[in-house]
Amino acid sequence: SVEGNILKLNAVSSVGVSYDELEIEHTGDDIVISFNNRNLIDSVKSCTGKTIRIELSTPLFSINIIPVDPGENSEDIFFMMPVRTRD
Repeated sequence: SVEGNILKLNAVSSVGVSYDELEIEHTGDDIVISFNNRNLIDSVKSCTGKTIRIELSTPLFSINIIPVDPGENSEDIFFMMPVRTRD
């Protein structure tokens, strides 16, 4: 979820539970959205550079993960669909 300028990350699997908070630059409304954690990690790891931009609009639409400082001749954009979760 995004609350103000804090990204709250929760991961739940058969192995255990993880939680972390990151300070981010954020514009727009706060949002709660869910993804397959392995696919999200793979997409972020595939980005070149140290900074990414995540573009999203609602919990039901896809997101774009874009490297802010892409490597030489890189125009990578990673597209990911959210998963529905029970409240």
